[in-house]
Amino acid sequence: MSTVRRRPLWQLVAPLLAVLAVRGWSGDAPIPVQSELLKLSEPQRQKALAELTLATPVRFAGGRIRLSDAVALLSAGGNATTLDPAVDGQREGELPALMGSYWEAVRAVCEAFHLDLKPGIPRGPATTTRTDRLVAVESGAVELRASVGGRRHALVANGALLAVIEECEVRHTSGARREHMAELVLSLRLEPKIASDRIGGASVHVARIEDGSGHALTSEPDATPDGEVVGRLRLRMKVGEDLNAMTLSGDIDLMLVEPWRVTMPLRPGASVAIACGANAMTLNLVDSDHVGLSGGPGPMLELVFPRDGQLLDPKMHLVSAGKTVQSSGSGGSQTGAGRVLYMTFKTLADGAYDGVVWGTARLKSARMELKVPIDFTRLPTDPPEGDADLALFTPSRVAWPQGRVTLEEATRRLSEGGNQVLLQLGADEHKECELPAFSGTFWEGVLAVCRAFDVAIMPPTAPPMGMSGAGDGSTAIAGGPVSLGPKLATMSHQQANGPLLVEIADVTVTTSRSIQGSGRQAEAICHFRIEPRVNGELVGSCAATANSFAVDDRGRTVQTDEPQPTDEEPDARNMRNVRMQVMIGRMNGVRYNGEETPPRYDIPLSVSNLATDASSFRTTGQVRLEVNRQIKAEASLTPGVSTLITMGATSVTATLYDSTSAEAVNLRQPGLGLMGQGRLTEAGIRLIPPSGSQITTNGRGSWVNHGRQEILYFYPITEEGPYHLVISDVVHLADIKLPYAVDIPLP
Repeated sequence: MSTVRRRPLWQLVAPLLAVLAVRGWSGDAPIPVQSELLKLSEPQRQKALAELTLATPVRFAGGRIRLSDAVALLSAGGNATTLDPAVDGQREGELPALMGSYWEAVRAVCEAFHLDLKPGIPRGPATTTRTDRLVAVESGAVELRASVGGRRHALVANGALLAVIEECEVRHTSGARREHMAELVLSLRLEPKIASDRIGGASVHVARIEDGSGHALTSEPDATPDGEVVGRLRLRMKVGEDLNAMTLSGDIDLMLVEPWRVTMPLRPGASVAIACGANAMTLNLVDSDHVGLSGGPGPMLELVFPRDGQLLDPKMHLVSAGKTVQSSGSGGSQTGAGRVLYMTFKTLADGAYDGVVWGTARLKSARMELKVPIDFTRLPTDPPEGDADLALFTPSRVAWPQGRVTLEEATRRLSEGGNQVLLQLGADEHKECELPAFSGTFWEGVLAVCRAFDVAIMPPTAPPMGMSGAGDGSTAIAGGPVSLGPKLATMSHQQANGPLLVEIADVTVTTSRSIQGSGRQAEAICHFRIEPRVNGELVGSCAATANSFAVDDRGRTVQTDEPQPTDEEPDARNMRNVRMQVMIGRMNGVRYNGEETPPRYDIPLSVSNLATDASSFRTTGQVRLEVNRQIKAEASLTPGVSTLITMGATSVTATLYDSTSAEAVNLRQPGLGLMGQGRLTEAGIRLIPPSGSQITTNGRGSWVNHGRQEILYFYPITEEGPYHLVISDVVHLADIKLPYAVDIPLP
């Protein structure tokens, strides 16, 4: 005998009810969502979207014009355009006559006034069924700033789309390896009239890349580093030796969306139809006597909608007497052609409620043509300008003619290159002497003045640099102003090494005899000091290395050893052999120019196998400095509004979420969201409420917002009005290696 298990009635009728709900079956007229675009008829909506993606026309009469007036012409067509506060809007320039698109006009203004674009707010990427490159397009108001380093990005207008060529390089390698490569990095930006919240994402389809002769070029597979935000299109390809032009052709698949919100009265057991553009939805408030479409018992709030009509699942909550009713659970399921979202409640009294629903509707996938011609003959032939901060680590030079001068005048000459040199109390600034003609580095000049006036370099008073411990073999170097004063009874030996001054503080020689034979070893404690013009905040970490072999004064090779720690010395050294070098760092308290100094990182240089007749040895090596730049940016934030903050060459998008805006995006609590590049830390962020009082974070987290990861810092956002944000960050510039060669006399 077989038994047949009967299915509950709700499981049989749920698919039918879902289909009817998706089709808008309701006794009353559907309630439209709050969106002017979604209230339009389908033909009207498609026409409005088509106009949105068309290029905005701009006309320039040509001739001399103030920059502020040119910017006003750019904004007149509905595209918000502003100037960086540091740019003088009253200066004038010659603009060519133009009848073209908004981006063509922006390019003309940038060329006439030597300006560049600040980055926009990134949006996307969105998922796509095509095998395209997902990319985050930039949007938002255009802000023009002065070009950084005298170089501007190349701007290529494509209707309402702008291609910003950020990097373009051709490399020709000859010799043992022959290779010709081209690399291209570009970002994509939409006209400001296309609001950021109307961009659901974008994907790029590169159809063809060809050189100036029309020959196709093949780009290598995209190798975006793990964890890097996909915000730029990166292409790398092999090219011919005579490449002079290139054209990239393809299109952008832009997903246009529309945020919406609707509030409607409900009672337990009632259903309300919602009109969301071409799609219909149904909101049901199921009472405790009935079962919902999801199969669970009431009371619950259910939303039934066509799943292809929304970018993401909509959000909803139930309000009673102005307060949100706390739910006991939530979930979702697929039902027929639609999707069901539900929120359950432990109890629900009979009465009047408001159902609040919000989301983002899919509108249209717009295809925008992309064509980027590049003329390599217009690339600059002169080398790029070096970074001003990095240039500080090259030795500065001083020079003077022969003549009789005072110590005060000699000190002033040393300071002319930006290095602060002071006279210590007790030094006779009016003392005169015959100073020989000189031309050399700063430290060589300082030592020449010391010899001529019989003065000495005093111990540094500035904190040591490079003690962050971020590098291998952490050590530290001295910096800060140079102070000259009377010589002390016991003086150290000092030598100039480019931008470094090396002081040989203590030298010890040990002679030993054993059954294995006799030996002679030497150890010197050295200090390294950088020129005063180098700001200590630039140095993040420091590591000193000594080559594995040195030479004595007769040219014989001796071996560099790792010094043995003393009983009093803490084992705080970090050592590592790198190729033929010994990396050494030792903390010890030593004497500087005969004065006891506080513990610091010293550089011990030790050699063995010294001959008995050796009177000195020369050791070589390098000091590696991690050079960082401290940057700071400030902005005023309004809850729920994304603000782009420029920080050096990068940008950060900041969004402040109060209780209302946090609930709108389904965040658990208010806070600050940051998206961008850099090494942002909680210690580098200060959020100041309108009252100016101090507030601290309640923790942190992260989530995916508009296709990109956003770091969240939870703050109590309770005050009305704008909040002031201050961000401090560290940007790594380079790792600089400064060579040295030190001659160490033996006692």
